[in-house]
Amino acid sequence: MTNNYFDNININLEQSFTSAACISKDMNCIEESQLAAKRVFSYNPNSKKILNLFPQYAPIIEQISALVGSHGKSLKNDPNNNDLWTTLGYCYLTLGDFPNAFAAYAHALRISQNSRDPNFWYAMGIVYEHYKYHDSAQDCFRKVFEFNPSFQFATDIFFRLGLIFRTLNDFDTAIAYFDKVKNSPPNHLIYDDIQLQIAYTYQLQRSNDKAFKIYSDLHSRYPNSLQLTQQYCWFMYMQYKDTRISTVFDEVSKAIQKEPYDPTLQLIAARVAMKQDNMPTAYQHYKF
Repeated sequence: MTNNYFDNININLEQSFTSAACISKDMNCIEESQLAAKRVFSYNPNSKKILNLFPQYAPIIEQISALVGSHGKSLKNDPNNNDLWTTLGYCYLTLGDFPNAFAAYAHALRISQNSRDPNFWYAMGIVYEHYKYHDSAQDCFRKVFEFNPSFQFATDIFFRLGLIFRTLNDFDTAIAYFDKVKNSPPNHLIYDDIQLQIAYTYQLQRSNDKAFKIYSDLHSRYPNSLQLTQQYCWFMYMQYKDTRISTVFDEVSKAIQKEPYDPTLQLIAARVAMKQDNMPTAYQHYKF
C-alpha cells in the first residue's frame, strides 16, 4: 500500500513538471522550462517527452542512467565500496534527485567518515543545504577548504553560504559572502544578480536606504525585467506605503502600463489603491 502511494505521488509530480516544462517552452520561457525538465528527470530520467523537448540532454542523461544502473548492480556485491556510493550520489545530484543523493552520500559517509575528498564534502554540503540542515552544510563547506583552500567551486560555496546566513538572519555575514563573489559570480550569474541578492538582504535587515539605492539602480538599468520590477514594486510598497504612497503609486502605475496582465503587479496596485482609500480602483485590480 505504502509503495503504491508513493509511486502515485511520483507519477503525479512527474506529470505536473512535464506539463510545466512543455507550457513554459511554448511560452518561450526557456529557463523555467529547463528547470521543470530537470525536475522531471529526478522522477524519471528516461522521460521521452522531455528528451524530445530538450534533445541536447539525451547524451548526458543516457550516461548517468547507465552509471546508476551499473553502480547499483556493483553495490549489491560490494555494499561497502565508498567510491561507488560517492559516484552514485553525484549521478543522483546531477539529476536533481535529492532523496537518492542524500541516501547515497549517507552510505558513503558511514563507510568513510574521515574522507579528505573536497568534492565529496562539496556535494554533501549541497545536499544538506537543500534540506535546510544549515549547520551540517556549513561543516561540509568548511571541510572543502580545509582539504583544498583553492577549491575550484569556491565562489559557488560562498554564494550558498550567503544564502544560508541570510536564512539564519545573520545579514552582515550574508552580505560579506555575497561581496566575495560580486566580481566572479558562480553558475552563469552576473555582477548585478549578486547585487540583487545584496539588496534583498538589506531589505530583510531593514537597511531600507541601502536596499533602495541598489533596487533603483538595477531597475533603471533593467526596466524590462519583470521579476526585478515585481521585487522593486513590492519593496516600494512595503517600505513606503505609510510615508510615500504617491511615489509608490507612480512606480506601480508605470509598471502596470508595461505589464498590464501581470497578476503580481495587479495585486500591488490593488494594495496601493486601498491605501489611498480608492476602493473602486482596488476592486478592479483585485478582480483582474
